[in-house]
Amino acid sequence: MLAEQEVGGTRSRLWIATDEDDEEGRSEDEESRFDSLGCEYRTKYVYDPARTDLPATLRIEAPTGWRISVPLDPDPSDPAAWVAPDFDALADAPVEVGPSETVDGTAADRPFSLAIWGDARFDRAALVGDVAKIIAAEAAVFEGLPYDRYLFILHLAVGARGGLEHMRSSVCGTSPHAFATRTGVLDLLSLLAHEHFHAWNVKRIRPAGLSPYRYGEENYTRLLWIAEGGTAYYDWHVLVRAGLATRAEYLRHLADRIAQLEATPGRLVQSLEEASFDAWVKLYRPDESSANVTVSYYLKGEVVWAMLDLELRARSGGRAGTDDVMRALWKSGRPVPEDAREIFCDVAGTNVADLFDRYARGRGEVDVDAHLRLAGLRLVRERKAGAPAVALGVRLATSNGRTTLLGVDRGSPAEAAGLSPGDEILALDGMRVDDAGLRERLGARAPGDEAKLTVFRRDRLTDVVVRLGEAPKDDYRIEPDPEASAEARALCDAWLRGAKE
Repeated sequence: MLAEQEVGGTRSRLWIATDEDDEEGRSEDEESRFDSLGCEYRTKYVYDPARTDLPATLRIEAPTGWRISVPLDPDPSDPAAWVAPDFDALADAPVEVGPSETVDGTAADRPFSLAIWGDARFDRAALVGDVAKIIAAEAAVFEGLPYDRYLFILHLAVGARGGLEHMRSSVCGTSPHAFATRTGVLDLLSLLAHEHFHAWNVKRIRPAGLSPYRYGEENYTRLLWIAEGGTAYYDWHVLVRAGLATRAEYLRHLADRIAQLEATPGRLVQSLEEASFDAWVKLYRPDESSANVTVSYYLKGEVVWAMLDLELRARSGGRAGTDDVMRALWKSGRPVPEDAREIFCDVAGTNVADLFDRYARGRGEVDVDAHLRLAGLRLVRERKAGAPAVALGVRLATSNGRTTLLGVDRGSPAEAAGLSPGDEILALDGMRVDDAGLRERLGARAPGDEAKLTVFRRDRLTDVVVRLGEAPKDDYRIEPDPEASAEARALCDAWLRGAKE
């Protein structure tokens, strides 16, 4: 198969060789493996930093029976070609070519398609209907859609989970077994909602640090907590608005996210702005100490956006929420300034700089209890029935009969005792243990008890005495507060409808 790109009279080629193709016309350096699909490819788009405004034409010749899905406008003079107005649009357009299937739908008076690769049993019509509801719910936030048509590329493969956003499309991966459970379906729908929400947030509502894109270097911004954290908040919230998830399911999801955040020691070390700026060197290059010194702007960003929404609604008397922030960013038509406090204050009609400074720039706890009370809700933290009462504060892995410390939590009993990542645990109180055995035997202990661990540290045998700590709460749930005021209950109703009072 052959694809060609032409820009300003200069042409480049993209070869994708199948088993049916011969090798004629291709040099050795034009070939490389394409994952495990038995295909080969090499792409070399023309790129001149000084001429990214030039239009381009992409022409693809595919084997008979293969489908071509491209989020570009078709070339009216060539049925096998598509046109891009500039290099950004070309580079932003994923191309799906293969024996996939395509299903179509309409939402908010705009067509969309799902190009599906992989084998799974599920109701295509039901998925199209659910996606249409997601698109409509997100369009309501921004009062319209920013594109004329949209393409979802969905890959179904065991172990897959994730996605990447584009201006008029997204590429998502999930397990072919996701459709078998309610949890799997909601996870997929939230993923599709997340990537589609990016059609506004980050692809068009772009932080100043990412404007314009610079393809030859890192692009730094302090606002990924808005671009990704805000999107992570909406990906589940719109499921409730669209009638695809119940309030109880959403509150259970939010409680789980709060639990994950409060179990991350790095939440008290790194601010959201710092997490955003350091993504190049921290988030995408984790090591054994990452959990102690960093926090995910996806995770904390989602929790903070939920709390900001509640606070904005409460402080404005129900006149404003994060929907209004998003609309204001969208309608401004300008890159988001790296200091975005003023936008939040303008939208709220009152000074909310304290929230911005505390949660975007600060390193303290997110006071979720106080914010949830505004909506007549309370967060219950308990320990799961039968869970151990004690904790070491370590992350373990067993491989080839060796149990090794992958990480030691900041402020934990293990850190106080001097245990370190890389230590191999051999025995507890003189008796050999592996990961499961260690957890089982510690489960019979009480907080304050001492335990002697025998470890290898760089091949040196040593004993470490640990005073066991109390296990943290691991069962979080958000439930209505029976003593909540009518005003708080009304705020909750408006919040979970996505409507203003």
